[in-house]
Amino acid sequence: MRKYTLFILLVAIALIIAYIFYPKTVKRTIIDNKTLNNVDESVKIIAPITSKESLALNALNKLYDSSEKGFSEIPKELKFTKVEYDKKDSVATVYARFDGTKESLSSFQESKMLLQIFNTVKLNIPEAKKFRIIFSGDSPFTELRTDLLFTIEDENLIVLGE
Repeated sequence: MRKYTLFILLVAIALIIAYIFYPKTVKRTIIDNKTLNNVDESVKIIAPITSKESLALNALNKLYDSSEKGFSEIPKELKFTKVEYDKKDSVATVYARFDGTKESLSSFQESKMLLQIFNTVKLNIPEAKKFRIIFSGDSPFTELRTDLLFTIEDENLIVLGE
């Protein structure tokens, strides 16, 4: 009986370790080098995934990593801390922290950053229709207000209001 208990315990531990360290795929949005349009890309991560929100959070924190297909406008100093999805209103809220110095970016660059962030969330939470990003502390955005509700149509951000 003791051999069976030990065997079951070892198998359970092995399964838990395999679940944690098995690479999972998340999707992120990058900017194509040639066309400057957003392109979807899959990225492997090693982390326990329990929900679509954690998928989106892991993908957001991989945005600034290098890619063969394109580049990212997201600075490394921008850390995403949480993603919440409200099923009733189809609103995805991204919480972030910016630890860098504010630079004067054009509204085009800021729009591309928001598009990257919101498209990445949309890829991992497909049922999300509205988006917002809330910063604890300073925001890297100077031209756009990011705490408003946005929706996405192709390569366009549409402000829905508060």
